[in-house]
Amino acid sequence: MTKVKQTNDIFTDYRLLSSKEVIEIFYKTGKFGSVKISPVEKQTFVIELKKYCPHTEIEASLTIS
Repeated sequence: MTKVKQTNDIFTDYRLLSSKEVIEIFYKTGKFGSVKISPVEKQTFVIELKKYCPHTEIEASLTIS
């Protein structure tokens, strides 16, 4: 993973996401280069992500105040 950011884009490929609180995760390998997800516990997800991928750039709006 290279970067994680919040997005308002609810379209992913040809599908529509059911949530407006979407996180996009960018990566260097793979076919598309990013994936959009909508975790139930967004802050918990970001905390765990930082534990496992400490060098990933995380957008300021996703960090805990």
